[in-house]
Amino acid sequence: MRRLTRRRRQPRRPDRGAVLAWAAVMLAVLLGVGALVIDAGALYQERRQLQNGADAAALAVAKDCAEGDCRNESATATHFADENATDEASAVDTVCGEGPELTLGTCAEPPGVGGASGWVTVDTSTDNPANTGDDTQVEFLLAPVLDAANVGRTVTASASAAWGPVEATETVPLAMSTCALTDGGGPPPAGELPDGHAVLYFHGGHDEQTGANDCFWEGLPWTGQDGGFGWLDGADDCELVIRAGTARVGGPDTSNPDSVGCDPDAWLGEVVVLPVYDRAHDPTSGPFHYHISGFVGFRVTAYRFGTVTGGSPDCTWVFIRRSCIEGEFTTIATVGSGFGDGPDYGVRVVQMIG
Repeated sequence: MRRLTRRRRQPRRPDRGAVLAWAAVMLAVLLGVGALVIDAGALYQERRQLQNGADAAALAVAKDCAEGDCRNESATATHFADENATDEASAVDTVCGEGPELTLGTCAEPPGVGGASGWVTVDTSTDNPANTGDDTQVEFLLAPVLDAANVGRTVTASASAAWGPVEATETVPLAMSTCALTDGGGPPPAGELPDGHAVLYFHGGHDEQTGANDCFWEGLPWTGQDGGFGWLDGADDCELVIRAGTARVGGPDTSNPDSVGCDPDAWLGEVVVLPVYDRAHDPTSGPFHYHISGFVGFRVTAYRFGTVTGGSPDCTWVFIRRSCIEGEFTTIATVGSGFGDGPDYGVRVVQMIG
């Protein structure tokens, strides 16, 4: 006979509800961490791309302006902003600035403009064609689970770049006078260079003692000269590093470039950087001294140094025109840091300022 016994009732576990609550809390925490990692990471990535695009756009516009042609500033900024986005889409909200070559509207001047000839600011923001809701926002993946209203964010970035006369640079040891830039009319306006063919003659220039500023050396009436140049001492393999606003010792009083270690054939068809002097001093004995005020780019097309010629020089072989160098003035832009205090003769440095 089977004995009947009552099954023992299992006691109710009081922690079942606590586990469920704990799981809910942990799920919320995990969603929060996921939102922080994924959505905040997407914002960081967007900000980095927008900042890179703004930096590249500002530098590109500034470099164009430094080279003498700002072109279409808005189109340039949009191109470089888009190129720095993984989806090739960024909104360029503002392109503004000030400078002799700019045609843009003005905006608040950024810090660090001191010494610059011009500056530009580019503002970018989110452009997200993949977002079916609001294409001006980075779309969030997990944040809406916690807050339905938190569907995305608009990210912005801003950058400023400036250009101005270079403070110091590598040059050839051939200094030219400022009057060659204006046909004897004094220093040129900032950012302006003569157009067309130019001929620089050896020892035509500005004389500090007589006050002459007509491109005639020592005030002598050597008519027909378009400018003047002289050699500088201290060159190493036909190269010098010169800082604007300093005085340089003249080289040999001769028209022969071999005396300063130069092969002018290497210049033909190339752009060289020439130091520009605004005054020269002729001591009673010893070499000339040139005060270097700035730098200019010069594309060499021909030369005549004594009886040695290159290209097809126009200058004739006579005593008062015993040497010349011919070509065209041009602008040069390099990326670097530090603006010079001297005049802007077209050799310019481009740098980020914000």
